[in-house]
Amino acid sequence: MMDGQKPGGDGNGIRGEEGMPKFTLPQIVTIAATLLAAVIGVGGYFLLNEWYSPDLRYEEGAYYRSEGEAITSLKLHNYGAKDAKDINITAQFLKPLVKDASTNDDAYPFTTTAGGKGQESVAGSIKRVAPDQTLWIYFSVENTSGLLVPPPGGFVHTITYEGGTGKKGQPVFFTRLVTASLYLVMITAIIFVGYVYPVRRVNKLRDKAIAEAAEEINQTGKATLKEVQEQVNDFRKDCQDKTRELEEKSDTILQKAEMAAEKALELKEEADQAAKRRDEARRETEEAIKKRDDARKELEDLKKEIIEWQQSKEAVQREPPERKQPGRKRKEENV
Repeated sequence: MMDGQKPGGDGNGIRGEEGMPKFTLPQIVTIAATLLAAVIGVGGYFLLNEWYSPDLRYEEGAYYRSEGEAITSLKLHNYGAKDAKDINITAQFLKPLVKDASTNDDAYPFTTTAGGKGQESVAGSIKRVAPDQTLWIYFSVENTSGLLVPPPGGFVHTITYEGGTGKKGQPVFFTRLVTASLYLVMITAIIFVGYVYPVRRVNKLRDKAIAEAAEEINQTGKATLKEVQEQVNDFRKDCQDKTRELEEKSDTILQKAEMAAEKALELKEEADQAAKRRDEARRETEEAIKKRDDARKELEDLKKEIIEWQQSKEAVQREPPERKQPGRKRKEENV
């Protein structure tokens, strides 16, 4: 037992003077957050219902006799902050209706969809009732000499609209507030009981689980660390072996590269010599072609001279002897 800790306490659940465990800061924050969420939820619910949704209420009126008919009324009032749309109303009377239902505002007529005049029941609809608007609907039934007693529970059977149902009477905000307060008190009690009484047991179980987990983590960590160190050593050894192998391969590749470079230089020199010999052969070929062309030209000139000589010789032979004599010796010398 630690100094300054009372019997029955543990590391986190220090007990007060009355034996109740004190709350830690995370627990206080959790409780406060839960209560705040509950208050916001309940307040938001009533805020939405009171201010951001329609709340259609109705009241049934008494009968007024007028000759052959008795007239009663139905008062509709929207206490919400949004239009009550597509309102459907069904009503049941003890006597048949003598007229179709009507309203006090022609802009919001009552449209009969079933029953009506000549029948004891009627169903109809109204397009909408604006916020804080009051609409009266009048029904006329047969007037009798007896007492007109409304049906048990009233003549209205159902009133529905988009997103809700019409309720009888005016809204009682105090009742809703009391209901919300009771819900809030119940939530607070549940949270309080749920945290105060199990906290000691929870703290013990938590400390035990933390200790066991820490011991298991410690043992597992040691084994894991040893295994990791062995793997690191093996990996380092493999890296060293592969590094040596790569260095040897690199030296071999470097030697081969140097030999290949020398061979490339030799091939380049041979290629240069071959190119030089090719150029010399090309020049010799061009000179031979030139000599051939010159010889061909000289041969053509010689052929022309021979042809001209033959033509001259033939011309001399065709001349008469007396004309050939003086120049014969000169021509023969020329020939």
